[in-house]
Amino acid sequence: MNMHHILRQFGRFILVGLFIFEFLNLVKILHFSLDFTWLGLMITSGMALIIIESISFFLKKHTGKPVLGLVYFMASISVLADAAGDVFHIYSSYEHTDQILHFLGGGCVAICIFSVVKAYNDAKIIKLSRFSQIFYPICVASFMGTLYEIEEYTEDIFFHTNRLGDGYDTANDLLLNNTGALFFCLLVYIIITRFKKAAG
Repeated sequence: MNMHHILRQFGRFILVGLFIFEFLNLVKILHFSLDFTWLGLMITSGMALIIIESISFFLKKHTGKPVLGLVYFMASISVLADAAGDVFHIYSSYEHTDQILHFLGGGCVAICIFSVVKAYNDAKIIKLSRFSQIFYPICVASFMGTLYEIEEYTEDIFFHTNRLGDGYDTANDLLLNNTGALFFCLLVYIIITRFKKAAG
């Protein structure tokens, strides 16, 4: 059992555990308080689990290897940080928590997609230029950030919550999602490129 397998299982445990914890609070079996809504947290953790498991399944089917355990673990920690910010009222206590987590969340999604794109590229299943290997993950991260904002908007419409905030907050969230995606994608690409040069 290698480290990637351990991290993958740990990440899976975090996401499943979070979903169960959030569901138990939603149906009033547990009674933790939070800043926003249990439904919103359940959608986030549930969709994160479904998406990363689906990506890992198809990646293993096509290349023989699932999503890297470190990437899976990072994704689960990102979702856990969002839930912790809500449950422990960090969002309402510290002004810049939302901005920091949007930046890190965008980066986490981009790194995940970057690792998948690179795996397909290395396996010769697809052929992307260096620019495309960076640009595509950023686009996906931007799309996922947009879906997240739409989910908040939908919750506000149907449940009369206040998750979305005002126009400035939404634009700021999207900006930080994209900035985080760009920063971390470029950082990972630079590290990999330099590692290859040093090894070669």
